[in-house]
Amino acid sequence: MERYAVQVKLPLEKDESALLPLAAKAMGIGPNAIETVEVLKKSIDARKGGVCFQLSLAVSVKRGQKPKADWQPVRGKKAEPVTPGTEKMAHAPVVIGAGPCGLFAALYLARQGYAPIVWERGGDMQARQRSVQAFFDGGMFDPQNNVLFGDGGAGTFSDGKLTSRGKDPLGREVLQTLVQHGAPEEILIWKKAHIGTDRLRPVIESIKKEVLQKGGQWHNNAQLTGLLYKNGKLTGVKGQKDGQTITLPAQCVVLAIGHSARDTYEMLYQQGIEMVFKPFAVGVRMEHLQAEIDAAQYGAFAGHPKLGAADYALTAQVDGRGVYTFCMCPGGQVIPSVSEEGKLCVNGMSLHARNGLNANSAMVVQVQQGDVPGGVLGGMAFQRQMEQAAYRAGGGGYTAPVQTWKGFLQGAKDTRLGKIRPSYPREIRNVNLAEILPPFVTKGLRGGMQAFGRKIRGFDGPDVLFTGVETRTSAPVRIVRTQTGESTTLQGLYPAGEGAGYAGGIVSAAVDGLRAAQHIVAQYAPIL
Repeated sequence: MERYAVQVKLPLEKDESALLPLAAKAMGIGPNAIETVEVLKKSIDARKGGVCFQLSLAVSVKRGQKPKADWQPVRGKKAEPVTPGTEKMAHAPVVIGAGPCGLFAALYLARQGYAPIVWERGGDMQARQRSVQAFFDGGMFDPQNNVLFGDGGAGTFSDGKLTSRGKDPLGREVLQTLVQHGAPEEILIWKKAHIGTDRLRPVIESIKKEVLQKGGQWHNNAQLTGLLYKNGKLTGVKGQKDGQTITLPAQCVVLAIGHSARDTYEMLYQQGIEMVFKPFAVGVRMEHLQAEIDAAQYGAFAGHPKLGAADYALTAQVDGRGVYTFCMCPGGQVIPSVSEEGKLCVNGMSLHARNGLNANSAMVVQVQQGDVPGGVLGGMAFQRQMEQAAYRAGGGGYTAPVQTWKGFLQGAKDTRLGKIRPSYPREIRNVNLAEILPPFVTKGLRGGMQAFGRKIRGFDGPDVLFTGVETRTSAPVRIVRTQTGESTTLQGLYPAGEGAGYAGGIVSAAVDGLRAAQHIVAQYAPIL
């Protein structure tokens, strides 16, 4: 049965029982001519002073109904199945890292009968939660088990947004897999879907369980420290697990290290793996009252139970340099996102309900290679310098340096904060952030904030709170690879995901991990 693509607007006061007559009206046919209506995508339309839902529908009509010229068929592109290769695999494939990229690579390999071995430098979910909560409560920082390292990767302690600009049909498979493992079904239709860190954790544990059930192995607290190779071909990996040196023979390794494994970048560089500088962005986390963002975005409809917390995504150009908001967390919390001792950077996190008092987002300025010295790893050194400066400005102990927008604009340290109370879980300290940030970043943030204030009413209010510093928007390097996903310098090494510089978010990282696994499957025969 042919299905046709139809766009409709659903008023807030209507429920989905109104979709059939709305679809019939849009198509110019009677309601009785429609067989089925399926919601494909859903988003909030708050333009032109009103608020409604914008829906993309797949509508099937009854037999004998002649389609009109403007009825466009639904053209959903499906991922092509991969036929397993025939080459014998001497050793099980290894997956380094258990963030979204590594998780989905391991799951695909396990489902296809390749019994992957996962190395994750951080702890399992339970150990990780305990360590992170203790740190948030003022305890010691664990460099191996934290917000960035451990099962689920950096995405575990985030908003859990599932947006992706790509059209890869594997993106749909990622969402379906997440639902299979306990994520809410609504993520299949919402254009700006999110899970929330509280709902994401059991999903990750469920995926891990399936990998193990299908013959995979999983090693936590196992950090990659070296690659073994001969004649340009990978022969194994070397690492540290619980203080002991370990080695593992391997001819295929999915390198899914995430964007913050700086010691791994240094090791790869020393071993001659081809990498290049990749542009990234740095800045601050900013907080608004969520109620004020709701009012600015939804007007009189703010607080409507069907809408939830409002979000935003803003861009500007300041002296030819991009300034933009990133990883917006409605009703969320600013958190220390630290992977190295003596350094401080921040990120945002939110629960599924997004019911916190504050909205937070990164506001960042683009960094190009000409902005930093030091060649391939210059961007990483630049990030470290900013994080060291933030740590010192806070007085040590992972106290966060903060400043109101009014103070930042005037270049003066605040004597007191305004109506917005910081959500950062540890202590804060009033500082002049311009003394931490490079001048071009300070200039970009000032110009960007003024531009954003012209786009959203009240966005540049004097009490808006900045917390420093945001440095981990994306990897500062790209590990160069071939068309078949392998490193250009080492056969059998498959750099993938955010850490390799080829993704930006949960879905795109997961898709890239799937692609890496597919390259392996296409060449080798299953081992189970």
